[in-house]
Amino acid sequence: MLRLKRTVRAMVMVCNCLSILAAIAAPLTCAQERPSPEAHQLARLILSSGLFDAASSQAASVGTAPVIVALQDRLKRSLSDEERSQLRSLMIQVMKDTLPWDVWEDLYADLYTKHASPAEITELLAFYKTPLVS
Repeated sequence: MLRLKRTVRAMVMVCNCLSILAAIAAPLTCAQERPSPEAHQLARLILSSGLFDAASSQAASVGTAPVIVALQDRLKRSLSDEERSQLRSLMIQVMKDTLPWDVWEDLYADLYTKHASPAEITELLAFYKTPLVS
């Protein structure tokens, strides 16, 4: 199982590194202003609504599927439900370790800054602080 964990971690790290490089390279290709504190606050509000956990879980699910196929092919047998569950849990933890909260916050703050005006960000913040959303 230790060898399996190392293999999975290595595969996920490579995929995540490529994703991070793409995310970092995109803002560098165009002149862009730095995200405001309000953009970061909005990103934190959105992520704290469950998006961070949902995104980590979804990314782990997507990343787990090809690993399961490769492992089953290599082991010449199907993985048990327990093995699949352990693999998925490991992938979720690797995703959270590789792309932690602050990376997501920075990416979302960059997106809000790029696609919304300061006034729109302020309006979104006000909306997300209402009892309707809270």
